[in-house]
Amino acid sequence: MTNKNKNTVPSTIDEIDIKEIFLKLIRKWYVFIITGAVCLAFAILYILATPPEFTSKGTVLIRAQQGGLGGGLADALSSGGLADFSDMIGSSKTVDDELLIVKSKTLISTMVDELSLQTSSSYKKRFGTYYELYHNEPVETVFPESYLDTITGSMTIDIKKNQDKTYKVKFTYRRGLKKTKYRTNLATINEPVSTPWGTFRFVERPQYIDPKYPDYRIRTVATSHKSRIEEYSDIVESTLTSKKTNAIDITVKGGNMAKNEAVVNKMIELYSRDSQADTQKSAMITYNFITERIAQLTQELEVIEKQVEEFRIRNNIADLELQSQFAMQSLNEYDKLIVEIDMQNSLMSFIENFIKQSDLLDLVPPNAGVTDESLSNLIIEYNEQVMEYLRLTRSSNELNPYTSQLKEKILLTRENILQTITNIKEGTIIKRQDLINRSKMVNSQVNSVPTVERQYLEIGREQLVKRELYLFLLQKREEAQLAFSSTTETGKIVDPAFTSEIPTAPRKKIVLILAILVAGLVSCIYIYIYYLFNNKIDSAKALESITGLPLMTSVPESADNTAIVVKENTTTPVAESIRMLRTDIKNRPDTGNKVILVASSANGDGKTFIASNLAVAFALTQKKTVIVDLNLRNPSLASIFSINTYSGVSEYLTDGSMNVTEIIKPVSDWLDLIPAGSPIKTSDLLDSSRIDVMFEYLRKEYDYIIIDSAPTGNTSDTTLIAHVADQTLYVCRSGVTTIQDIQKLNHMADMQRLRNASLVLNRQTD
Repeated sequence: MTNKNKNTVPSTIDEIDIKEIFLKLIRKWYVFIITGAVCLAFAILYILATPPEFTSKGTVLIRAQQGGLGGGLADALSSGGLADFSDMIGSSKTVDDELLIVKSKTLISTMVDELSLQTSSSYKKRFGTYYELYHNEPVETVFPESYLDTITGSMTIDIKKNQDKTYKVKFTYRRGLKKTKYRTNLATINEPVSTPWGTFRFVERPQYIDPKYPDYRIRTVATSHKSRIEEYSDIVESTLTSKKTNAIDITVKGGNMAKNEAVVNKMIELYSRDSQADTQKSAMITYNFITERIAQLTQELEVIEKQVEEFRIRNNIADLELQSQFAMQSLNEYDKLIVEIDMQNSLMSFIENFIKQSDLLDLVPPNAGVTDESLSNLIIEYNEQVMEYLRLTRSSNELNPYTSQLKEKILLTRENILQTITNIKEGTIIKRQDLINRSKMVNSQVNSVPTVERQYLEIGREQLVKRELYLFLLQKREEAQLAFSSTTETGKIVDPAFTSEIPTAPRKKIVLILAILVAGLVSCIYIYIYYLFNNKIDSAKALESITGLPLMTSVPESADNTAIVVKENTTTPVAESIRMLRTDIKNRPDTGNKVILVASSANGDGKTFIASNLAVAFALTQKKTVIVDLNLRNPSLASIFSINTYSGVSEYLTDGSMNVTEIIKPVSDWLDLIPAGSPIKTSDLLDSSRIDVMFEYLRKEYDYIIIDSAPTGNTSDTTLIAHVADQTLYVCRSGVTTIQDIQKLNHMADMQRLRNASLVLNRQTD
């Protein structure tokens, strides 16, 4: 026999075994149960302790309005009726602009004032959680006069009703990091309370007291107006319903459905009022401009009509129609064109003067009868830019880059309007002169028309221009007045505020799912850290990964507490694993199998259990077997096999006259025991030559010799007797044997201190 160990020890693990990882998690199943129970308990507590939050939403459709005071003078006269007054006033509405207006601080400030939201109250209920109230407060707080107008920071008032019908009131004033408190007790709730901040009063409203919480706790919070505006600027959300529509969703989240719906409906109302005010303002400017021009034309008509009257009296003219019929027919076409040109020139002058005398941000009448399309478009564009600039300045300041650019565009458009008017006037002058020249050519052919008639016609033409312009402006003034009184709203309410009865927070399913996921994650992290710092061998795979020694078998954990589990006709998993070990030892190639040394690193690894049951297993095959207890420091085989003796190996080694046969104790027909004898504290006896003599005798008399040795961790007893063995069974216990123990075993095998070492994993739980 040789003492050579042919196995090599691997130094690293090159592959990740998913199955092994899964088995490690399964072994710690209780960690998942405990962590899951804790996380679910916290999740349920969070759900019960968190007040529900609801989402209210309303939808507004933005109408796209375009148009202006339309139509030229000729169109108005030829149609003989009113133009569509709904097209008189308008500016192109873009949804992006309206999104800014809906959330503007101007509208939110008005909403806070009209709904009296500068203060808020809440009712303390289950788990000490405060639930928001709205117009149903059991106790109403009456603040000192002008207090809410001047408050800076916040004031929190806590009112507690005691069982003896007295009240505790606590005032907490916060401003920045500074906090000031004031407490008082009240015999009745109606008592005025004098504080450093003024005299407060309280009014109890019993109809709003929750019967489940009659001894109520009410908290009222008052903040500055600006703080509340900032708060609702974050709460109120305005978004597009979809990219394909011009509809806006106004959304508010909060703990009280009635309050949420009130805020949404008020924001929709204020937006409609604001948009209607803008369009009415444009209509009023147009109306005032036309009224002023009509007054001026009235004076001019009076002058012209006075001239006509004086001319007729002075020249004794009764009826010139018959006298000038032929001339009128000839000149009618030219005169009509000249009239239209004169009218346009007059309108150009009035519009030019109006622009030069008005401020930069004043609206220009969109169209007062100008026939030139380019000028009309410029005026409409100018008004749209001014309206957009006014709207943007409500929700931002003039230093905004976009606002500054828009102001520059307004200046440029204003100059373009003036330049266009100048160009139009120059063009009409040339055109008028051409028409006059043609009219003169016709007049030269009408020599028969009296001079008086021609003079009368000239006066009549001027009168006609003024009269037609006067009638046209009267019509437009009526249209502007109708537009002012009948202006449609920019936004149409598609859906008023609606709140689902199902709260949006806390989201119970998501909270529970997150709790389960967190529990799983925490459990995995814990198990990973556990195995990262755990140096115990817990599986056959782990054992094989750190040593090259062969693993003979894995003995499962036994539910039976008896020392001997291998019995005739016994088929338990533990007994079968011992029988399999017996077969492997018999069939192990290239090694002797007569003397088998059973060793381990420490007491409790199961070394004696394996040795005693292996000896019984060999004896059951009618092989003459002896088991030798060489654990002289802590012997146990005698008690296991119920052998009452006071002599054993220690007495044999100390008494040179004693024979081996004197210490052999029969256990059964095929099994004998050599007990350890009296315990000793030194290993010197095991270095005696009588050990070799004893085993020479045993080899001749027995088929198998099983040695139960001392642990290798703290003594050298096992290495002193290792030379008498043919092979070594090194017992490792799952969850007890450490990686350092196996590394020490590898070293002993490499140094050939143990013969033909192989492993047995005891109490495997896989």
